[in-house]
Amino acid sequence: MVRPPTIVVCDDNQMLRWSLVWHLEQSGYRCETASNGYELLQLLENSEPTLVLLDLEMPRMGGLEALRYLHECGPHPPVIVMTGSGDSARSQATALGAVSTIAKPFALDDMGELVRSCLSHGA
Repeated sequence: MVRPPTIVVCDDNQMLRWSLVWHLEQSGYRCETASNGYELLQLLENSEPTLVLLDLEMPRMGGLEALRYLHECGPHPPVIVMTGSGDSARSQATALGAVSTIAKPFALDDMGELVRSCLSHGA
């Protein structure tokens, strides 16, 4: 039996995390969550997710800082950045290896399509 892809949803907004997890699990994915970049890095020490959905604006450790750390440490799962920030932050995320970005607010179906696209292209 093939294990479904595991997606980490990292966002400080609990309602958004729950909504994304619900939607992704309905689509057959397994999900794990983190509420900031520090929790994400801890989770990645013991887990090998298929994909990470990462917010940029979070307390304790923001998404850009976490992405910078992942970029410097070598191979890591592909990252889709979710942000309400402007083009500059999205450009920085892409320069640090994010495979895609999506502007907040977004429709859950749009995120689902982006996830499917990234996973089908081996992102």
